[in-house]
Amino acid sequence: MLSLNEFNLKRLRFWLFSLLITFSFSKTSVSDESIPKVIVQLSAKKISINNNNLLAISFKNEPHWHTYWKNPGDAGLPIKVSDIDTGEQIESLEWPTPKRYIEPGDAWAYGYESEYTLFFKLPEKKRLNLNATWLVCKHICIPGKAEIKFNDVNQVSGEISPGSMQLASLNDNTLEKRYFGLPKKDPNYLKELDLILVKNSKQEDSLILYYNLNKPTGNYLTKFQNLLFPFPNPLLDFKHEKLFIDNDGHLYAKMLIEWNGYYLEPEVPFPKSLEFSNTLNLDFIYSSQEKNNSKLISKTFKTLSSNSDQIEKFYSLLSPVSFDKDAKSESTLKNESRENSKNTQSIFSFILLAFLGGLILNLMPCVLPVITLKLFSLTSISTESKSKISSHNLFYSLGVITTFWILATVISLMKLSGGIVGWGFQLQSPIFILVMSTGLFIFSLNMFGLFEFITPGGRSLGDIKTKGKSGDFLNGVLATVLSTPCSAPFLGTALAFAFTQGTGIIFLIFTFIGLGLAFPFILTIFFPGLIKFFPRPGNWMNTLKSFLGLSLLCTSIWLLSLLSTLTAPDFVTWVLVAFSFFFYGIYLYKKSFYKKSSLILFTILGLLVMALNYNPRNISAKKLVRTDVGLTKKAGLSWETWSEEKLTNYQNKKILTFIDFTADWCLTCKVNEKLIISSGAFKKLINDNQISLLLGDWTNGDEKITKWLLKNDMAGVPAYFFVDRNGELHNLGETISVKKIKDLL
Repeated sequence: MLSLNEFNLKRLRFWLFSLLITFSFSKTSVSDESIPKVIVQLSAKKISINNNNLLAISFKNEPHWHTYWKNPGDAGLPIKVSDIDTGEQIESLEWPTPKRYIEPGDAWAYGYESEYTLFFKLPEKKRLNLNATWLVCKHICIPGKAEIKFNDVNQVSGEISPGSMQLASLNDNTLEKRYFGLPKKDPNYLKELDLILVKNSKQEDSLILYYNLNKPTGNYLTKFQNLLFPFPNPLLDFKHEKLFIDNDGHLYAKMLIEWNGYYLEPEVPFPKSLEFSNTLNLDFIYSSQEKNNSKLISKTFKTLSSNSDQIEKFYSLLSPVSFDKDAKSESTLKNESRENSKNTQSIFSFILLAFLGGLILNLMPCVLPVITLKLFSLTSISTESKSKISSHNLFYSLGVITTFWILATVISLMKLSGGIVGWGFQLQSPIFILVMSTGLFIFSLNMFGLFEFITPGGRSLGDIKTKGKSGDFLNGVLATVLSTPCSAPFLGTALAFAFTQGTGIIFLIFTFIGLGLAFPFILTIFFPGLIKFFPRPGNWMNTLKSFLGLSLLCTSIWLLSLLSTLTAPDFVTWVLVAFSFFFYGIYLYKKSFYKKSSLILFTILGLLVMALNYNPRNISAKKLVRTDVGLTKKAGLSWETWSEEKLTNYQNKKILTFIDFTADWCLTCKVNEKLIISSGAFKKLINDNQISLLLGDWTNGDEKITKWLLKNDMAGVPAYFFVDRNGELHNLGETISVKKIKDLL
């Protein structure tokens, strides 16, 4: 029983609260905030669910008006349904999960809007005469009351008085759906949630409840949700829940609790020691990560912890999580710490990462053939004037940066149209791969000396070669295009940031990636003397030229192998036939057998072969690769196909898991696979620790993978992740090592 002192205290708080919200809206016009004639409508219906006879009382509030839960929050009064004959409240089942409302003055309220149903155990009486009372609030609080009559126990629906409050009875299916949606008891919640009750060292006669999710995310919450809604307890006065998050995405919370035991009769003093004289039972509704599944949880405390100072020091290292109390929609509660870390982290740090990532791209296997080709051309002109050397490198750099601007434009347009974009997206297009493969095939023939490019200003075939400005610009374009299958260290972070930003940031980040890729050649623009460190021209260049031609030919063949995974295999065969016709045409022309007629004839034959075998269905039909099978063999290991549900399941079960996101067109992925994943040390580590393996194949541009990678700060492949024994997900980045995984173990 509440003492008179406590009763008067709560009553005073309620009236102060009512006055506060009334005066907070005193400037609002009556026309804007008019009071509806009927704010709350009711219906009462007898229903049998699971062989239990229940009384379902349904409420419908006018929009934006709310009533109150069992624990109304800072102030308010809960709904009550009592028997008029006895004056006793009738026994209810669990109430629906409430929502949180922020009242003027930062007062928190827990209650209900719109439509909801409370379920009660049907009293064993022939006639029912019930009294329902509530408080409904918006800009003003208005108490409500209705009588519910069942003249006969067999009567299905009750009569509501006054009649203007009568709500049409809901059908049984709707009521059953609401019944099965009520919070359910979960005795195993400790697998998901940790709770600790601590004596507050900074405030007398108060406690602090600390709790956190064992899973790595809490951004499923909305602005209307608490992680824990506390049930009322006569000993305690629960204050506002405060949320925090760490760098790995773990959600933490704390709630100040003031001691109300002094107001009870007999008085219950605050525990002076760390032990309760009687055990303290606390009940909550826990907003679980499972969709639309709140849980009833209970915890019994026999003792208190005293290390609040140490815990507070830890919480001071966390980032507070806030919510927009003025938002009009139930938008998902944002992970403010992650977003703020991106927003508060200086844009210059991402620019630096973009530049370093672009610089490292020069060493990536995808770009190396073109970079080597450019260095070869620099060696061949090392004896020319400094101005000419600077001009060559300037146009190469312009080719790089211009192509990055084109990519930024395409990505921005795709984002504006609602598309999901990742780094290397163009190599998921069969037509793009076909064009690239053809271009590299022609480049390789050029390097073998079968012909030279005609560029503006050239007089005859073979005069200008790739030394012209157009050739330099084209080399820059080619280097950029071939760099996109690669994700270098630092590059992934910068790209993931760019892909979540607006058009201006995308262009800024892409510009600095381009500057990084072109930087070695930009240096020679300002310091042409660096060319003297290059070897002098000589006969060795002819051998190197043939080697470069071979590397470009191999790259062309590699692209064709990718094409076979994205199109019908026969199509690639006819592409090779067309390449052969073109090669023979060039060869016969070079040997002066039939002069230009042979070149024209065989070129036409090659184009004709490709045209006759062009079929949109062939070139757009994606061959089903690993993503459509449950188990895959790779590097001598068995891999399961990645899915977000499967990964979440492994995290929940705390199963050690290594995740590899790869693509057939990603050369860096292949290098990592050869050097690390296929190594005996890696296989031994996997087998000894029974680590599960998940493979995400991005060859065909899986949208689910794209979204998941962007959400986890990666914009392309390779991307590696690891789930440890605590179910935590770790981003390993674009490079892996056995040591890196061992450290996580």
